[in-house]
Amino acid sequence: MPQGSAVRSDREKPATLAQAHAVLQLISEQGLDGDVLQRLLESGLLSDLLSVDPTVVSREGLQIALGLKSKRQDLKHLPYDPENPGPFKQPFLVLTLASPGGDPVRWYVDVDGKIDLYLSESEVRGGSEIDRSDDATELLKSMMEHFQRFGRAIEHVGSYEGSAGPSHVLCNGIFFERTSIAR
Repeated sequence: MPQGSAVRSDREKPATLAQAHAVLQLISEQGLDGDVLQRLLESGLLSDLLSVDPTVVSREGLQIALGLKSKRQDLKHLPYDPENPGPFKQPFLVLTLASPGGDPVRWYVDVDGKIDLYLSESEVRGGSEIDRSDDATELLKSMMEHFQRFGRAIEHVGSYEGSAGPSHVLCNGIFFERTSIAR
């Protein structure tokens, strides 16, 4: 028996026979062995999958988590363009870090264009000069606390959209400093 069960509110429509048939068709197309299907049912994994809202789960992220797809799989397919060797997505998140005994350091961070993960008002307004700390999401606030624990206070938060590229790239929770091979 599955561990757990799908929860449905009274406002949601029950699944149709046609949808159940489509699920059976998918199982058939996968060529699943009966024992494998039974283990899926007993593990509760299928029940968990049926319980999530598909609009909040990234299929690609799930495939990576399940080992069905590599994080780096898509990288080999990116075209190289010598005019723009690193295609960046704007707007950038701008973090101004306190610098002990010196001028603050400004990071223009490529967040893959997903500024709304860091600023609740995702529209770019006022450029990098306007402090938007009040718009910080919980994710950005926790990032700011993390920087503070390591003695690097973020004094100012902003967003930027323009002709300049980023100084840093945030990927999988790690900041990478951008360098160029051009001299």
